[in-house]
Amino acid sequence: MTRFHHQNAARKAQGPTGFRLSTALGAAMVAALATAASASASVTHPGEGPDLARSACERGMACLWGGQEYDDALLTKDLRNTNPGDCVPLSGDFTPKSLANRSDRDLTVYSDRNCNPDKPHPTYPGGGTFTPKIPITVTAIKIAQ
Repeated sequence: MTRFHHQNAARKAQGPTGFRLSTALGAAMVAALATAASASASVTHPGEGPDLARSACERGMACLWGGQEYDDALLTKDLRNTNPGDCVPLSGDFTPKSLANRSDRDLTVYSDRNCNPDKPHPTYPGGGTFTPKIPITVTAIKIAQ
């Protein structure tokens, strides 16, 4: 199951690729963060990012955000039924800038939609890896073998 959360609208829709668009939660999180930021004059404090990522990304999921530091649109992937080595291209123009791997398996990210292994690509261990700034442009993910 894949879920896609976008913070700019308050609707839910199921697309033909199985992505679910759910924005009410994202909008509520943005409002809460905006209130906290105005009170402290800083948007992100050390340690706040992983707490925000933990609350937005359920255990067992791989979560990718459109912005750095777990900001912007959120794409969640349930990879429990994905075989190791299967390449999972990301949808359309979505290019994540941060990720959380809360699945129990290692996750490799690719800048090629076909998971071309010719270039080195970062692998993030399962169980709770939080990466506020992904070092490459990600267009596909794969459960490491």
